[in-house]
Amino acid sequence: MHVIFTVNSLLRMKLIKSAFALFFLLFLFSGCKNKTSDELKPFLFMIGNWQSSNDSTTMLYENWKESEGKFIGESFAINQQGDTVFSEKAELFFDGKNIIYAVAAGDQKWVDFTHKDNQIDFATFENLSNDFPQRIIYSSTESNRLFAKIEGKVDGGIVREYFDYKKR
Repeated sequence: MHVIFTVNSLLRMKLIKSAFALFFLLFLFSGCKNKTSDELKPFLFMIGNWQSSNDSTTMLYENWKESEGKFIGESFAINQQGDTVFSEKAELFFDGKNIIYAVAAGDQKWVDFTHKDNQIDFATFENLSNDFPQRIIYSSTESNRLFAKIEGKVDGGIVREYFDYKKR
């Protein structure tokens, strides 16, 4: 028995195979969306684009997003001339044992801070061996507000800096 395929039937078979391959790939990658790990869910209040002003000349920005099972953050300050006068990058992730807040200012090396408390919409990260800060604290009392505080010992005294962000 001889099977004869027409051009139309060959094209139809090719289209069916292509459609099947496309649906298979969509199915395969549909499970690859960013998924917040259970360990990071208490920190979802940090996600968003935030803006603050520490004085009348500088605008501060902090942005957090979920990516590949961790939170990726960036902070920067822009003066009135539009120049970036400060920038740092940050990551929040679970290392299998602890929640880690890692931060690097400019091109400096990463510094890790370990999560130290378990309160709703409140997070303290600590690294007592860091020069300044030794603690980074985030809190939120409203969905459109984020408060941050950095603190530590400097020359025998405690220094604190406060940041009051509003969602952009």
